[in-house]
Amino acid sequence: MSVKVPRVDIYKVFHGKAKERRKGETVLGDSLRDLGLVRFLDYSLGKKVLESTERSDFVKKVENILLERAKWVLIALASYFGLKGDAFTKFVSSNRTVVIDRNEKLNNDNVISVIFPINDVSFFLEEKSSPLHWRKGEMLVKGGRYLYTLTKGVIKVPNLLVECKEGSFLLMAESLCSLETVTPIQEFEIV
Repeated sequence: MSVKVPRVDIYKVFHGKAKERRKGETVLGDSLRDLGLVRFLDYSLGKKVLESTERSDFVKKVENILLERAKWVLIALASYFGLKGDAFTKFVSSNRTVVIDRNEKLNNDNVISVIFPINDVSFFLEEKSSPLHWRKGEMLVKGGRYLYTLTKGVIKVPNLLVECKEGSFLLMAESLCSLETVTPIQEFEIV
């Protein structure tokens, strides 16, 4: 059985009416709490992919957009929890993008990851599970171990396996934390 990961339209979360923003934040937060994953629909990325035929061309066009989306997700998640906008972003010390074109387990040693697959890429929560459902042009957002710690385990960290067929790849933007130890944000310490 395939796991259905909820989807949010990123522009409604940040540019929609108040009701649309709140609904988007709720889907985002609930999905990261339940699965550690959420799908994002981003129309600007769909157009850029259609125009890109070479991997290097694609990476140049979208890596900064993915890094920006990672920041947007952390701001929306802070709003979901009723925290200041920088509650999570202030723990991000650097960002990086990684191209993956082979089968592997994705990195959890980050605050958050934004993943954009190209062509025939499959995601699995376990080695023998059915693939997660996603559509072309969607991003997959995944919580990392630092976000798990900052929220005292409220946000899940899935062990996500990726399978890339020949000629397929994904671009993963990661928000990293350089602190050796991170403690939960004060609001999550309340019992």
